[in-house]
Amino acid sequence: MSAEPNLTLHYNANLLNLIPVSATRVLDIGCGTGALGNRVKARNPAVVYYGVEIEPAAARIAANHMDHVLCANIETDELPFDKAMFDCMVFGDVLEHLYWPVRALEKLKPHLQPGGHMLCCIPNAQNHQILEALLCGDFQYQAGGLLDRTHIRFFTYANAIKMLLDAALVPELLGFVPDPSGMAGDPAFARFTPERREGILQALAGCLTYLQQDPWRFNRYLSTFQFMFRATPNAAHDQPLPPPFPISFVVPMHNSRVVGDYLLSSPIFQGAHPHQLIVLENQTSAAQAVATGLAQAVHDHVVYVQQDVYLPSRWDAMYCQQVRQAEAGLGRVGLLGIAGATLRDGQAVYSGGLVDRHMTRIHAGPLPARVDTLEDCLFGFRKSDFPGMDPALGYHLHATDLACTCRARGLEVVVVEALCYHNSERGPGEPPEFMASARHLAAKWRDSLPLATPRLLIPAS
Repeated sequence: MSAEPNLTLHYNANLLNLIPVSATRVLDIGCGTGALGNRVKARNPAVVYYGVEIEPAAARIAANHMDHVLCANIETDELPFDKAMFDCMVFGDVLEHLYWPVRALEKLKPHLQPGGHMLCCIPNAQNHQILEALLCGDFQYQAGGLLDRTHIRFFTYANAIKMLLDAALVPELLGFVPDPSGMAGDPAFARFTPERREGILQALAGCLTYLQQDPWRFNRYLSTFQFMFRATPNAAHDQPLPPPFPISFVVPMHNSRVVGDYLLSSPIFQGAHPHQLIVLENQTSAAQAVATGLAQAVHDHVVYVQQDVYLPSRWDAMYCQQVRQAEAGLGRVGLLGIAGATLRDGQAVYSGGLVDRHMTRIHAGPLPARVDTLEDCLFGFRKSDFPGMDPALGYHLHATDLACTCRARGLEVVVVEALCYHNSERGPGEPPEFMASARHLAAKWRDSLPLATPRLLIPAS
């Protein structure tokens, strides 16, 4: 999708490998000259391959390689497709060219069959080339690559996940496409050399402590050229939902940048809304944050949420509807969360759904559902049923402890379906404080061991 289209038959091999061989009807948005469709048809002649392309010259060439090609602008034109027509949609380097990518995804989603999915290839704005350009003071657009002059939107992995969630899609990051090689003579790719990459990574290493970034994740993202996502419709989210009831959100803040980029940027807090936001600094534990927040809370239903959680569009309506269902059908509910664990046959079984950093953790069981314990990043309760929390746990396993307290008092602990995004900046392992909290929890609830939590199984001995 360029003002001066490249009319060569170039295709994205990474996307080709992700399109299921079993696909019967594929819609390729921004199909260019049809090279990808040509390869898919060569692999499986029975597939019916559709394309939409904004450039007339490219669309004419694509018509020679695909079954149906529509020359149109997906953001402004009506699309003549039936509902549930396609089992796979492909967005190969397209979403960054759109003014309103969330609206485009929502517009196309009804044409996807049940069980179908979207494949999205998205350039990485955190790549070392862009950071180097910014640090040198020249954000120079090019004829192609990450700074293609037709790019309107820019995405890191986190922004791409937020976009897909806001479109009521369940995102799954399938892979990291590395920097291209062998293209140093092209101005658009001149900076993509191993020497330049290693140089900028070494130069920025000293920033990691200040930025509170994990070195492994930092280097991985800066070395990535594109992200490959699979996205499936979130059927529960798409259903008509009544308005949410008012909630008092308690948010312990440790970093103003993080809370601004995540929790406070959540769509449910933009514009008029019925909720109360209680953002608290200098809280030594989750227990202290909740106690301080409860003293200020004006609503009966309270949600504790960490600063690095993003609540996508309509999250509050989905959560509140699930709370109503849980309270109507599962008895006296004391604690609710979006992900949890249950002990079954000696194993910790995960329930619910959460996008955690760049991993999507989904359990397919019906929700709401009873569980033993909950994730720490978000949980809700009514003030009248709140039993108090243990400050000795700090900021780890406090939801597990609270769940044990609720169940000991005959209150149900429930996971609801309200997918959100938790982008903790820590590394892949658990910090020492987590294991100290686990030992405290094991001693406190030794008569209840083994105990399943979403992050580990605490054994009986």
